[in-house]
Amino acid sequence: MRRTPLNLVEQFILDLDQAREPWSVHCEVRVAGRLDDKRVAAATVAAMAQHPLARARLARVRQGGRQYFWEISERVKDPPLEIVACADDAALAQARARLLSHRVGLDSAPPFELMLAHHPGGDSLIMNLHHAAGDGISSYRLMTSICRAYAGIEDPVPDLDPLASRDLRKHAGARNLNDVLPRLRGLGDRALEGWSKGPAARVAPQGGQADTGRYGFSLIRLGPDETTEVMARRRKPATVNDLLVASLGIAVRRFNDLRGVSPARVSVMMPVNLRPREWSEEIVSNIVSFVPVSILAGEQGDLFKAQAAVAKRTRSLKAQRQSGTMVDILAMTQVWPVGVRHLSARLGRRLADPMLDTIVLSNLGRLAAPLDFGHDAGPATQIWFSPPAQMPMGTGIGAATMNQELFLTVRFCEAQFDATGAEAFADTWRDVLLGG
Repeated sequence: MRRTPLNLVEQFILDLDQAREPWSVHCEVRVAGRLDDKRVAAATVAAMAQHPLARARLARVRQGGRQYFWEISERVKDPPLEIVACADDAALAQARARLLSHRVGLDSAPPFELMLAHHPGGDSLIMNLHHAAGDGISSYRLMTSICRAYAGIEDPVPDLDPLASRDLRKHAGARNLNDVLPRLRGLGDRALEGWSKGPAARVAPQGGQADTGRYGFSLIRLGPDETTEVMARRRKPATVNDLLVASLGIAVRRFNDLRGVSPARVSVMMPVNLRPREWSEEIVSNIVSFVPVSILAGEQGDLFKAQAAVAKRTRSLKAQRQSGTMVDILAMTQVWPVGVRHLSARLGRRLADPMLDTIVLSNLGRLAAPLDFGHDAGPATQIWFSPPAQMPMGTGIGAATMNQELFLTVRFCEAQFDATGAEAFADTWRDVLLGG
C-alpha cells in the first residue's frame, strides 16, 4: 500500500467528524431510464482505479504521532453499493436520508458509499462521501468517473501526481510577509465585525426533534425559465454565488421574522476551491478552504442592496487572499500530536459556537455538460449535492446548475427542522430568488 499524509483540511475535518450528523458530502444524479446493478458495480470499481483517495483507508496512528496517514489500496474488488427499490419519491427521500445519516467508516477502503435507487420515474445513484476524503468537487468528479465507465467512454485525468498535488500550503499558504499582514488585518476585521455586530443569527427551528442525529433533505428545482429569471436579478459586479449568498441572508431574515426571532447579521460559510484554474475540477481530495461572508441586519431587506454588500466583501476576501488564512492557522498546529489537535479542534468549536456562522452554502457552479450514462439509462436529468450541516448551524445548502436549470439542496439536521419546517424554509428562499 502507498501511504500519504492527510492534508491540513482533511485532518481538520477528521477531527470534527462524529457519528451523529457525520461530515459527509452528498452527490446524487437521476436518469430517466434504468441503471443496471452489475454495470454500476463494475463502473464504480473502474472509477476507483482512477482516483487514489477513492481507494483509501485511514492508517492507525501511533501514540504521540503528529500525523494522520491514508493507506491507498491498489484495488478494491467489492464496491460499497446498496441496491434499493423505491416505489415513489417519499421512499426515495427516506432512502437518501438513511444513507447520508450514516457515518462512512475509514478503517477500510473505500471512504464512500453508493446507493442505487430504482424508481418508476427513473433511477437515482446517490453517493455518501466521507468529507475527510473529498470535497464537493471530488464527489462530482468521482460520480463523473462512474458515469463514464458505465457508458464505456474515456475518462482522462490530469498528467500530475494526484497525491502530491494536495498540499494546501503550496496552493494558498502565505508566501511572504506581504501575504501575512493583509490576512491578519482581514482576520481582525472579521473578528471585530463579529463582536461589534453581535453573534450570527441562527435559523429559527421548526418542528425539529432533539437528539436524532439524522439528516433530512428538501429539494428545490428551478426550471430554465425560472433560472433565467433568477440570473436576471444579478447586478454586476456581483457573481452568481454572491447572489445566492445575498438571497440566503434575506431568506433567513424573513423566515426568522415570521417566528419572532430578533434581527441579526447572517453569516454564510462558504468553501473556496483552491485548485489551480487548469485543473479546477480535478483530483479527489480536500483542496478547499472556508470563508464566512456576512449580510448585516440593515442589508437584509433588499436583494440588490444585499448582493452589492456581499460582492464588496467577497472582493475584499479575494484581494487579501483570505481563503489562505485557514491554511496558515492549521499549519501552525502541525507541531502538536494528533490527540492534542483532535481535542483542540473540538474545544475550539465548542467555544466558538456562540459566534458561529448561520448557514453553509457550497456551489458547484455551472456544470459543463450533463452526465450521460448511455442509451439505456440516458443523461442525468437531475443533480443534487449538499455539504454536511452539524448543529448548531443545522442547515447546509448545495447548489448546481445543469441544463439551464438550478438545483438547490437544503440539507438539514432533524434537530433543526421536520419535513414541514424544511419545506417552509426552502419555499421562503425560493420566493426570495424569484422576487416574491
